[in-house]
Amino acid sequence: MPPDPPVATSGIPALDDALGGLLWGDNIIFEVEDGADTAPFYRAISATDPWSGRIAVAFSDGFAPPGFIRIDGRGREPAELADEVMRVSRASGAHDLVLVDDLDLAIAQWGDEGAFRFFARTCPPLLRIGAIAYWTLGPGTGRGHLRDRVAGLTQCVLALGGERLVVIKAEGRPPKVIGTAPVSYTHLRAHETVLDLVCRLLLEK
Repeated sequence: MPPDPPVATSGIPALDDALGGLLWGDNIIFEVEDGADTAPFYRAISATDPWSGRIAVAFSDGFAPPGFIRIDGRGREPAELADEVMRVSRASGAHDLVLVDDLDLAIAQWGDEGAFRFFARTCPPLLRIGAIAYWTLGPGTGRGHLRDRVAGLTQCVLALGGERLVVIKAEGRPPKVIGTAPVSYTHLRAHETVLDLVCRLLLEK
């Protein structure tokens, strides 16, 4: 029996081709190196439209995508914030898009253990209800143990650095996708839509 077709798109065809699309329940971690930027990837998925609800979890003033329900994580305890995210997501229905601000900011607020508690209390329930969530581990998260714990819970890990996005982990996909570099900005130029062009120009600023 052939595999089920992709049920959601990242908004970037090369990434969809590598992963076979985004599966409902995917939590996608971007491990970001110095100089790399997840904003174009967040913008690309925000421009797609299969979502029953859109939620942004912010740890900074600047993280407020248009059209999203914004949940401010500052001054909140990890469990309290996680429960609020899940309450809002369940109220929206299945197939939400959840964008989470850089976890380095959560670490600055709660420390490593508090940030992990928030992630561990949020990631598995989002999987169970079929939401898709984007998370970022910035270059300041240079703690291998914390990265390993987070990666152990999530469904997809994508390393973003230089000009390529490399697949580190991709549950529910063939093993051959691991280690692939599905998105190069040279490749995007050859196949770019208007949205891809916007993403490239943002990256090249």
